[in-house]
Amino acid sequence: MNWEPIINKNLATQLEQILENAHADFTANLEGGFLQKDIEEIISRSHTQLYNALTTRPVNTSHELAKVWNQIVTDFYQNNYWGHPLQAKAEKTVSPSNPESHLANYLRVFLVPTLLLKGCLLYFGLNYSNNPGEGYGWGLIVAIVLSLFNFGLFIWKTRNNTDE
Repeated sequence: MNWEPIINKNLATQLEQILENAHADFTANLEGGFLQKDIEEIISRSHTQLYNALTTRPVNTSHELAKVWNQIVTDFYQNNYWGHPLQAKAEKTVSPSNPESHLANYLRVFLVPTLLLKGCLLYFGLNYSNNPGEGYGWGLIVAIVLSLFNFGLFIWKTRNNTDE
């Protein structure tokens, strides 16, 4: 379509931006999508409606141009996508998880902090309090950091788990 005779040069950039973003205006907020041929028909129809609206009622400001475009997009949603069927989104297939791997993660998270790190915390904490300045403070700090790191690693690995 030749837009030059119906739009002034100051609004040409905004019109170009509207035409480039037309696909997103008609598909961004939907739970599903359209077939490619339907999208092409929707965009073609919207361009024709915009062209007809601008030939019958010329616009002089960017606000008026945006208002005309918004009316076309609103008409699309209010009139059941102009009769184009909405396709359901493809369901994501989730691979079944292995319960043994979950058990191993939980056991590691339980046993390492409980037995190893708590033992280190107890040993270095007691020795540091009895003999400050002999290097046990560094062992205590390392044990605390490892304990926090282990907990953070567990959280990171199980961040996407759901209770099913």
